[in-house]
Amino acid sequence: MKKLKWIFLLIPIISLNAQSNLDEEEIIIQNMCDYLNKNKLQNDSIRVENANVNYLYPYLEKQNESDINGIIDRIYYRYQKQCPEFMAILDKVDPLDTNEATYLNQPEKSVISSKGLREFINHENYYYLFNKEITNVEISNGEWVESFEDGTFSKTKLEWLNEHSFKLIFIESNNIMKNAYSRVGEEYYYEIIKKEENYFILQTPNNQNKYLQFKLYIK
Repeated sequence: MKKLKWIFLLIPIISLNAQSNLDEEEIIIQNMCDYLNKNKLQNDSIRVENANVNYLYPYLEKQNESDINGIIDRIYYRYQKQCPEFMAILDKVDPLDTNEATYLNQPEKSVISSKGLREFINHENYYYLFNKEITNVEISNGEWVESFEDGTFSKTKLEWLNEHSFKLIFIESNNIMKNAYSRVGEEYYYEIIKKEENYFILQTPNNQNKYLQFKLYIK
């Protein structure tokens, strides 16, 4: 019984330590982002490296060597979400595949028909392409669950806002990128714009004050 008691006592301590690390990493990301925004006249690669030298590397030096790769992954993917300037730099290096998705400066109005909406709601299995890899999507029981080629998953709760708009609320993921990118409870907004022969066009605001449209294919 004593061992069991100690296990339950350790759970909140571990959770608090993990949260403390995430909070510190959020501060590091914000500091790096501020540096990028204040030094736009510098070459992109130079200011990214300088931000790393000033904020990321000192933090990594304090960590256990076995934890460093995981920390780098968490910060790198979260950095993309929290810092529009960093994402803009990455877009220059690795542009969006315009066959599958595109950025808009202004949102496009939904023209989806009632029939198209019924088809979307009644269908469960979809997929989209990201970095030329297939991400499978299953929509059922009020959840949007993504499955990746490496066998990992990401689960969100789906809540309808109106007849053609919904939000996804992050629940959990064992995918390195998805788990680092989001925190439990964070929300993402989508609008169904129209239906083509074998896919739907979805639209979502991004962190650069633009709108991303992408193809969600019917399986």
